[in-house]
Amino acid sequence: MTVLPTAGRVRGRPVSLVLALLLAVGLLAVPTATADAATCDRAPDLQPGFTPMWDGAGDPRSQGWRQSGPGGFDVVDDGPGEGCRLLSTGGLGLLWYADASFADYELRMQWRTEDATDNSGIFVGFPSAGGNTHNLAISSGYEVQVREGTIGDGEDQKTGSIYNEQRELRRAANPAGQWNDYAITVERNEALDRPTITVELNGEVVNVFQGTEDFRATDAGHIGLQNHGVDDDVSFRDIGIRMLSDAQPPTTTHALSSTGEQLPSGWWTAPVEVALDASDEFGGSGLARTEYRLDGGEWTTHGAPEEVIFDGTRETFDRWRQAPSGSFQLMPDGTMHTVGGLGMLWYPVEYGDMVLRFQFRDMRPAPTGGSNSGVFVRFPDPDEAVSRAPEDRHACQTGSAETSPAWVAISCGHEIQVYDGTGIFDFEPQKTGSIYNFSPLTLDEANPGTQGEWQDYEIRVEGGGDWTTTIVRNGQVLQTWTNSPGQEAARAGDPSTDLRQFARGHIGLQNHGYPDHMQFRNVRVQRLEPAEPLLIAEPGRHTLEYRSVDGAGNVEDSTTLRIDIDPAAPVTTATVDQPGGTGPATITLQPTDVGAGVARTEYRIDDGAWTDYSGPIETLLGTSQASFDEWIQAGPGSFERQPDGSIVSRGGLGMLWHPRAFGDVHLTYEWRDLRTDGGRSNSGLFVRFPNPDEAAAAGDLHACQRGGETRPEWVAIYCGQELQMYDGATGETQKTGSVYNFAPLDLQQARAVPTGTWSTYEVELTGGGDWTATIARDGEVINSFTNSPGQQSSRSGDPGTDLRQFAEGHIGLQNHGSSDLVQIRNVRVTDLSPEAAAFVIDTPGTHTVEFRSIDHAGRVEAITVLTVTV
Repeated sequence: MTVLPTAGRVRGRPVSLVLALLLAVGLLAVPTATADAATCDRAPDLQPGFTPMWDGAGDPRSQGWRQSGPGGFDVVDDGPGEGCRLLSTGGLGLLWYADASFADYELRMQWRTEDATDNSGIFVGFPSAGGNTHNLAISSGYEVQVREGTIGDGEDQKTGSIYNEQRELRRAANPAGQWNDYAITVERNEALDRPTITVELNGEVVNVFQGTEDFRATDAGHIGLQNHGVDDDVSFRDIGIRMLSDAQPPTTTHALSSTGEQLPSGWWTAPVEVALDASDEFGGSGLARTEYRLDGGEWTTHGAPEEVIFDGTRETFDRWRQAPSGSFQLMPDGTMHTVGGLGMLWYPVEYGDMVLRFQFRDMRPAPTGGSNSGVFVRFPDPDEAVSRAPEDRHACQTGSAETSPAWVAISCGHEIQVYDGTGIFDFEPQKTGSIYNFSPLTLDEANPGTQGEWQDYEIRVEGGGDWTTTIVRNGQVLQTWTNSPGQEAARAGDPSTDLRQFARGHIGLQNHGYPDHMQFRNVRVQRLEPAEPLLIAEPGRHTLEYRSVDGAGNVEDSTTLRIDIDPAAPVTTATVDQPGGTGPATITLQPTDVGAGVARTEYRIDDGAWTDYSGPIETLLGTSQASFDEWIQAGPGSFERQPDGSIVSRGGLGMLWHPRAFGDVHLTYEWRDLRTDGGRSNSGLFVRFPNPDEAAAAGDLHACQRGGETRPEWVAIYCGQELQMYDGATGETQKTGSVYNFAPLDLQQARAVPTGTWSTYEVELTGGGDWTATIARDGEVINSFTNSPGQQSSRSGDPGTDLRQFAEGHIGLQNHGSSDLVQIRNVRVTDLSPEAAAFVIDTPGTHTVEFRSIDHAGRVEAITVLTVTV
């Protein structure tokens, strides 16, 4: 016996006197714990459809398991043919599977004790708690007991008990020193929203327990093996799991890389590559696809898209080739129907790693039995194979495969069975999901459906010649099998897996015989070659969303990334207007920036102080009544002026708008939510909309006035853009800083603040009809949006950006509804047109003018020096 070093052993049993003497005189050698000494030559022995949770050889902590609490488990090698086992040491601790949680599953393993009173248990349905998980498993999960002995020996809850919940129904354990088979089924009782646990020991049901306690397992939970104490030697092996349903979505992660750097502001200085890595839950239905969308566009499959190789049309049907004998017939309803046999319809495109998806149904009248068919994978081109000279044939081409294309698939590939037959006409024990003649399934294991109804089938094939296939039917994994060399076929004379090692191959559907009436439809293939990273190269702000979908149709919640690219600092040019070349000089600065946008431009004259290059700041809403009276109320509700000059929204849906139109402008104000009933208030800032009173009165409406809309507040909604003000965690999904229905932000991106807290809102609008809005909150840019044509509103019927192309427009503040109380104060604007900020040098002499610009990414332009003589 060899003990592999893992977590370190703590042994509690004394060494016998005889053993000690043998060791002392050198008559017994103890092998050292080296990699060479441990062979672990026995792979986990699992039933079809089960996924191993430990590979039977390595440190379990490198395979998703974690140790919580004292003690641990050793990997012990029992020698050639016996393989390795996990042996509990010390305690009280727990080896738990941390990489996944599980709901609705069957867990199988073998265990054995060295003494009848050795104690352990299998925990199910508990949450994770890091280093305290061993305690939380006891209080929040369920323990399936492992402990024999006799009644009255200090522990009356014997093997099969749900510890401290329900005693075992009967005793069925083998004597100490012998292996026992445990099958633990955990299924949710939908009516009670609690798990039902069935325990089977050596083929006998020893417990059926219905959970009822609120504080114990109510959802997916973890699985753990207990190391009970220093005197308890319990071993485990052949640990496998089979999911009974798949309710868990996949998990996707990302990694970012760039040839540039990420600035403290979060902006990148060069294009960014985004690598996505997705995986489905342990033992789940498998990853179907990963998809993404950029800047609110259409969802796009990441990597190779799904190929439709039969969609019910004659065009796609004719791409397939028939291998004699029999045929497939294209039916009027767009299905393929088997006729006679034994033949195969195969697709003349080679695939490596791929997922094949389709639907099938058995149209044979039920009283006469079931139809037989199958799917062939990873076989070489059968027409080319049979045309080869004898000395050039594939090694798998034996017997009929020398001349029959259909038998090339049978002998060189593998058949994934499609057959649910029962009754007196059933002569085939290998049912749907079987790897024919290599890994059979029974009818129960085939998850049979109702004869005559469509069944969803998915076959995933990954790897080289020793590829692995996972077979999923109606969302349930039937089995996972590996085409490793050395496996013999059950049918005498058929080639072994040694001769079926093809890294690529074709797909075929079998027409088995005249009694068989199988139909197929909606046949699709997705290649699984690694996808190239996504490249985000366009300067500016970008929102990338991604998610994955599994074979059972579970959709992961999307993850949103902000990726902002600013490839260079701003560039500022100067224009000098100096009549006669010697008089006063008017200097106009024109900054531009590709990416983050210009935050500010500054200049200084003759080494003086740096001065912001901007027009004067004008107050549109200050403390005076006069400034408030300039604004115009449109629609229902109002804004109520407060003694300090601030305004509070009342009722709605309306808008307070300013009659002055602005082009390029910087707008600043403060606002806060005054709601006190636990909810949050909704409001918004409208920008770049035409004069709503004129739009309402004009006979010639703007194209954005859908349906002849003339209500002034709706002119702003349809023709301008609303920049949202809403920090609620629920309700409206578009939070503060969103460009409503065009560029949404979530609560984290909105930098939400508590009710009653003032926020400073800054909005910069620059450009013509396809203007850009840069939105900052409390000094931090939270969104940037360009009103370029071609963008559609997420709300059906609203105008797209094509109809919102206004080079200048008005500003409006929204009063949203009766429960919304938003307070606004100190509304100021700065004209950003270069002409408004131009400055004059009129002092005689020669002057040095320095200027530069800084963008929102924090990049600072190199100083430009200009000499002016007056």
